[in-house]
Amino acid sequence: MRAFCPPDGWDPVPADLPEEERRHLVQVQRLRPGDRFEILDGAGRRTEATATAVDRRRLAFRCGPPRTEPGPTTVIDLLPALIREQPMDGLVQKATELGVRAIRPFVAARSVARADARGLAAKADRWRRVAVAAIKQCGNPWLPEIAPVPGLDGLAPAARACDLLLVCTLEGARRPLASLLADHPAARHVGILIGPEGDLDPDEVARAVAWGGRVTDLGPLVLRTDTAALFAVSVVAHDRRSRP
Repeated sequence: MRAFCPPDGWDPVPADLPEEERRHLVQVQRLRPGDRFEILDGAGRRTEATATAVDRRRLAFRCGPPRTEPGPTTVIDLLPALIREQPMDGLVQKATELGVRAIRPFVAARSVARADARGLAAKADRWRRVAVAAIKQCGNPWLPEIAPVPGLDGLAPAARACDLLLVCTLEGARRPLASLLADHPAARHVGILIGPEGDLDPDEVARAVAWGGRVTDLGPLVLRTDTAALFAVSVVAHDRRSRP
């Protein structure tokens, strides 16, 4: 069993848990006195805890010493176009399990799903809950930053900060993903830009290339946005782990 407590609740270990986390442990996981569970802070820190008193309104526990794990040697930022709610939730969940550092959805010109800044903020709260559930499920101690933006231009600072920005599209002159990764063996901050159901439009591709992006494809099959994103993350993560 695992629970989440944000970093500001540690001093140096948690004395309490957020109400939602307490309720889940007690009412869903059926935690009992003497049961052990792990607490994550989403910033690399974890501790083992033992329940000492449990009822419907109260959970008391004692913690062992906290441990901080080093961050991943390769940082992956996922920049996916906004898609419909259910596949977007799945994308966030699986990308978190795969260890991405940040997820920055944006509304593309051809996005079927639409949202303004206020709508994106509401969606971000939902995606963060999905990501918290994912780190508890898989034990990843790093909660990704989730920062949606209304349009592609909002991604410019994050895109320019990458050592390698991969622009995944079905159009134009493209290089295979494996070839681009082989040409940039030292890149340890990789951004992956994925278009919506109708792909990035030519202007969006041109803007991403102007930020230093490298146009690539993900093979001969036409993949859905969520499938393409997770495929690209998996390939990049595997490739970087195989390099010294």
